[in-house]
Amino acid sequence: MPWLDQVSSVLWMGNPGQEGGRATAALLFGDHNPEGRLPLTYPSSVDATVTRNPAYPERMNTETGTALFSEGMNSAYRWYLSTNTSILFPFGFGKSYTRFEYKNLRIERDRGSSFKVSVDITNTGSRTGVDVPSPHRTSSRCKLRIPRGAVCCFDPCRI
Repeated sequence: MPWLDQVSSVLWMGNPGQEGGRATAALLFGDHNPEGRLPLTYPSSVDATVTRNPAYPERMNTETGTALFSEGMNSAYRWYLSTNTSILFPFGFGKSYTRFEYKNLRIERDRGSSFKVSVDITNTGSRTGVDVPSPHRTSSRCKLRIPRGAVCCFDPCRI
């Protein structure tokens, strides 16, 4: 997006359906607070996309109409993380017309190798909004082959 530094904001609506026009207007005029988060990752440039990167070995076999995918768990946004590819907007990115404050992060071992993560969230702005806390894996000692920064779970909160 070579024009990104020339605009104040970007609103991505995805596939909003037949009421998309009304929904877009409600967001632009401030009648509703943006609550969505990106369901995909936007790379920094077209050359940083998965299929243009030499680290991505897969190619379509046009004779058989098949492709072999060897990235395993590192598909979609995790591929960008695992290859340290520069990204513009990460998976789960989103903004709001209000602000949220996080306090008292708690991580407890649940059962086996599971963990329970909880945090107190306060809406410090003047508008009702939805925040989506999304813990990411950061430990290099994780036995799973999930790249650092991968989303572990998320739970939207309206406050």
